[in-house]
Amino acid sequence: DATRSSVWVKRGVGVRADGQDRVTTTVTVRDDTGKALSGRTVRVEVSGEGNTVAQPAGTSDSNGMAVASVVSTQPGSKQVAASVEDQGGRVVLDEKPTITFVSPPAAKLGFLTTSLSATAGEPVEPVVEVAVQDQIGRTITSASNQVSLSLAAGPASAELEGTLTAQAVNGVARFPQVVLKQAGSGYQLKATSSGLDDGVSPTFEVAPAAPASIALGLPASVAGGGVACAVVSIRDALGNVATNYRGTVRFTSTDPQAVLPADYAFTAADNGTKSFAVTSNKVGSWEIRVEDVSTPSLAAGGSVTVQPGAATQLI
Repeated sequence: DATRSSVWVKRGVGVRADGQDRVTTTVTVRDDTGKALSGRTVRVEVSGEGNTVAQPAGTSDSNGMAVASVVSTQPGSKQVAASVEDQGGRVVLDEKPTITFVSPPAAKLGFLTTSLSATAGEPVEPVVEVAVQDQIGRTITSASNQVSLSLAAGPASAELEGTLTAQAVNGVARFPQVVLKQAGSGYQLKATSSGLDDGVSPTFEVAPAAPASIALGLPASVAGGGVACAVVSIRDALGNVATNYRGTVRFTSTDPQAVLPADYAFTAADNGTKSFAVTSNKVGSWEIRVEDVSTPSLAAGGSVTVQPGAATQLI
C-alpha cells in the first residue's frame, strides 16, 4: 500500500555535501491493513545531481524494512523516493522526505597541479589551478573566493608577473598567465585567500629562453706571448645564461700570429658558459671575435692590447 508504507531518513538537514557525510534511509513496506511485507524488492532514488545511493535496490526483511544510504557532492534540497515491485507492477510510495545537503566549510587552499614547469618569459605550464578545499582536502565546488598568487621561494631577485588574482569558479581559481623572467631552480608559488590557510605549489624550475646573444669576457691587456682567458657566455633575450645552448662556436682574431681555440661544441656540462685560452704574440691592439658556426649573427667581439714582454736580452 503506497500510503501505509513509509520512507524515513535519519537526518534531513545540515548534511555536508562532501561525498562522505552519509544519511540512512529506511523503507518499510506494508499492505493496506498495515501488515509488514517481507521479501519485496525496494528501490530508492534521490533527486538532483552529485548523489550516490548505496544499495539502491534491496529486499525487505521480516519486519518489512529495507535500508539504503545516501551521500552527495552537490548542495541542495534532495527528495528521496522509494518504489516497491509488486505483482501488478511498480508501486511508488507516497511519502517522499527531503534531505538538505549543505556545502562543507572552506578551510584551506590547495594546488591541483602536481607538477609545474616554465620557460623564462612564458606562462607557467600547465595552467596553475588552486582549489578551495575543506579540512581534508576536498574541493568545495560552491566556493567563489578570491585567490591571489605570490612567490613562496626562488631566486632572491625573481619577480612574479601576469594574472596574479582570480575568482574561484566551482571552487577552483585558474591563473593562465603566470610569468617568471628569471631562469633558476627552487621556485614555489603561494596561494592566499582571506580566512583560509595558504597553499604552496610543488617546487619547479624556470628554464632559460632560446639563445639570443653571446657575451665575451676578455682582459684589457696581456703581455706578448701571454695567454688571455676568453670567457664565452650564451644568453637568452632576457639576460639569463642559456644553459640549454648546444651550438658550436668559432674564434677569429685580427692578430695574424694569435693562437686560437679550435671550434667547440657546447655540452650540458658547460651550462652555457665556457672559458677558452687565446695566445697573442704580436704587440698591438687586436680584436678577438667569437660566433656561432650555424648562426653567424649570434656573435660577440672585444679588443685586447698586447704589451711588450719584460726585456730579456740585447741584440
